[in-house]
Amino acid sequence: FAAIGYVLNALPYHAVGRIARLVEHEGDQPATYKLLAGFFLFPITWGIECAAAASAWGAPGALAMAAIAPITGWIALRFYERNESFWSEARAYLTLRAVPHYAAELRALRRMMREELAALVNG
Repeated sequence: FAAIGYVLNALPYHAVGRIARLVEHEGDQPATYKLLAGFFLFPITWGIECAAAASAWGAPGALAMAAIAPITGWIALRFYERNESFWSEARAYLTLRAVPHYAAELRALRRMMREELAALVNG
């Protein structure tokens, strides 16, 4: 379902992200741009998909598409959000395994940060 949702909603999803990145913004403005762009782009995309389904399969296809596109889009979003941290952690783990000196460098940085923090706390 997540793969179907991604296919049906990829275009507006990525367009909304690009719009938010292109506009100069402060603080919470990217969320505003995403909301406004998504408010228009997703329904327009779903309408086009419903029209394509109607031309291919008639009214039942259009009704099915009207239900499937938003629902599977939500499923895809939830799926990828839940698995995003897994892929990030897996990539970090594999990088540290493939390049052992990175782990030593990170340990040294962590030790230096602890020492600096302790020096700040102890005055």
